[in-house]
Amino acid sequence: MICALLKQLSEKLDIVRKCAGEILQQLLESTKPRIPYIPARPALMGALELSDARPTIETNWALAHVSFPMIVKMMLLDNDRYHDAILSGLVLSVGGLTEAVVKSATSALLTVTKALVKQNHKRGLARLGRTLVALFGKHAGEDRVIVPLFKTTEVLLENDVFVPIGDVGTEPVLQGLLRAVKAEMRGCRDVKKLFGAIDVCVGLLSPSVEEDVRVDALKQVVVLLGHRYPRVRKFSAERLYTKLLVCDGVLPAALPPTASDEVSDLLSTVVWDAEVEDVVPHQASLATLLHLELPQKKKAGASKPKPPRDPHVPAYLYNSGAWESTIRKYREGPM
Repeated sequence: MICALLKQLSEKLDIVRKCAGEILQQLLESTKPRIPYIPARPALMGALELSDARPTIETNWALAHVSFPMIVKMMLLDNDRYHDAILSGLVLSVGGLTEAVVKSATSALLTVTKALVKQNHKRGLARLGRTLVALFGKHAGEDRVIVPLFKTTEVLLENDVFVPIGDVGTEPVLQGLLRAVKAEMRGCRDVKKLFGAIDVCVGLLSPSVEEDVRVDALKQVVVLLGHRYPRVRKFSAERLYTKLLVCDGVLPAALPPTASDEVSDLLSTVVWDAEVEDVVPHQASLATLLHLELPQKKKAGASKPKPPRDPHVPAYLYNSGAWESTIRKYREGPM
């Protein structure tokens, strides 16, 4: 129950935070009776600035800039259940639509993550990364959660939060995040969702990211340069071009020094939102320049080959859409 309240206290709706905060405050400050078996009760009350020994000043939990800075303090504790519940709610706030909520949630999340980076707290950072990967798996295909997850991951990557992690945990965190993003992109036709996936892939192009992860993320962006939607192609080119302008060491180390300029020229001169048939050759040139092997596209409209025509069956029957069933009925004759 406490985890559920912490999650709701971290979410984007003001009325939900207000209700969750008031209930949580009543449970923690209650003395008649005192509610037992609340894990890390003193730390929880300290983070929320509550006291069961004296009256507490009433807190307006609906205000994002008030509640978020207090709630994220619990993420620094060694309590995985509280940590995961808070982060799952905070993700929805960071990826929300209300500017004040997004700003407050992002600021609070970066405050706690930068504290972990400053302390070189690899275990805490790895736990943060593993929780994000787990959320991708738990909510696979649920755009209501996946799109905010993309935004949250992008924000953390922009601030180099995961750089000190290394190989802490059962698997590298960044590989797990990229694998989750690739799974969500597969067969996706939602432009907004694809934009979020592109932002995460571009965020993984930081020079501090391991090269195998960086090359795989680069490949995903190049693949999307040949997407069916012009807006997706154009967005991919713009994001990759901007990354190359502001950051050195994005491309694989094996490429010649002139490769960055050549790639930038190609990205800036090609009209990526033109007809896809005109864009694909440029995409192939870019892939060759980057030493990337693009997946082969399936030929559209491929159909099952027709068997040799039966001379006893009228030719017009072979031209019907369901020619197999039509010919079978013709051969069987009337019942």
